[in-house]
Amino acid sequence: MTEKELVNLFVKQSENYSIKVLHIETSPHSKHMDCEFIYEGQYVRAEAKVFNDTRNSSQNFIKIFGGILKGRSLPIYDTTNKLPVVYAVLIDDKQYEMFTNRTSTSITPKDWLDFGNTYDAKYIFTVNEKTGDIQYANWDEL
Repeated sequence: MTEKELVNLFVKQSENYSIKVLHIETSPHSKHMDCEFIYEGQYVRAEAKVFNDTRNSSQNFIKIFGGILKGRSLPIYDTTNKLPVVYAVLIDDKQYEMFTNRTSTSITPKDWLDFGNTYDAKYIFTVNEKTGDIQYANWDEL
């Protein structure tokens, strides 16, 4: 699955959940984050990531952190919205285990929490490629 396919599946299934998608933009030169949406009274800016090689999880975390940091410097799509802005990662649910096993990488639990608290990273959303089910975990609960 590509990042674009992941985002499109998320958008397609979002209407079955309490998610109001505002914008998607998955090109490498995008002016906004991959997906921006309203969820639980928050304006969520999500970075979609697909990892073809999950053996190098340290490098994958660097890509996630880098994507969120880069996204923070990009303009918000809906500038009229006054909801709190938070950040998230959107991944295929098969890759969720990488997040739950992150302590076996160079990312310590303290670093994980510090990053989330410092940069308002609040969620990890997953999409099941076969069923389309969307689930999420709070950043600080991993």
